[in-house]
Amino acid sequence: MASKVLLVDAQNCLYRAAYRIGAELGRKQEPVYGPSTRAAFLSMVRAAASRVLPRMVWVVWDGGRSKRRLSLHPTYKASKHPLAEQVRRDQWSDVAEISRLLLRLGCRVLVLPGREADDVLAFLARKFEAPVVLSDDQDYLQLVEGGVAVYRQSAEEYVSRLNFRERFGVEPESYLLYRALVGDRSDNLEGVPGIGEKIASSLVNDPTITTPEQLAKRVQTDGVKWAVKPRIRALVLENLDRIRINIEMLDTAREILNVDEISKIHMAMTSDIVFDESVASDLGRLGVSWMVDNFTIWSQCFRRLV
Repeated sequence: MASKVLLVDAQNCLYRAAYRIGAELGRKQEPVYGPSTRAAFLSMVRAAASRVLPRMVWVVWDGGRSKRRLSLHPTYKASKHPLAEQVRRDQWSDVAEISRLLLRLGCRVLVLPGREADDVLAFLARKFEAPVVLSDDQDYLQLVEGGVAVYRQSAEEYVSRLNFRERFGVEPESYLLYRALVGDRSDNLEGVPGIGEKIASSLVNDPTITTPEQLAKRVQTDGVKWAVKPRIRALVLENLDRIRINIEMLDTAREILNVDEISKIHMAMTSDIVFDESVASDLGRLGVSWMVDNFTIWSQCFRRLV
């Protein structure tokens, strides 16, 4: 699948790489940072770029949590198992080193203080035609409505308009409402108690049902086609405020970047990109000789970015 732009959710890729390396070292449920994780991260980006064949790669890191979301939901993304201080320092060391390597490979690397990666990537996605997002985070699936494809590397699948309904049981237009009903454990967002994925998809299986108000009207319709069990009707109507707040939390379009942030993105977009051949020696220090021994072939998808 060819696309002009690959948008990388860096935090999600680092998370997956660190836990994968932890599992390989027999430390299940524990992230491990260092050279092996850096190599795994670069391999993820390289694999996606080799599939997508983009002319531009953006790698975006989290710069903090959304103040708007925290004001709506103070426990938003609160972790039950916070990282130890040393692990956190190792993580930030990986972020810095990976960013340096990616810049030398011809990628554009971006972090906006106080902004989450998914909001910045959503902004970027609206600037390009048919971009591909690399992430397993479900937050990006809402972007499919606007023509974005999401490459979920763990499942080795593209999600686009062509297979969205088959994959998730709803149309892209109704996905936010569907997520608001079922909730999001990773963000500490509770859904409507008693409504799981199957019921939620049946409630919003019409792409014209995209708002809590439209859903409320639907569950109160008595026609045979729209008949809803009294218990489900009551659950929806009693939890309309929760559904509205969940949509407020989940909708990336509600995060408005300021002038300075947009200016920083524009500068990154127009900056000169170079491919630094000497990056091969730094890759060698990651302990993966195959990257260096086959560097010309390994780096081909990055060379075409310049």
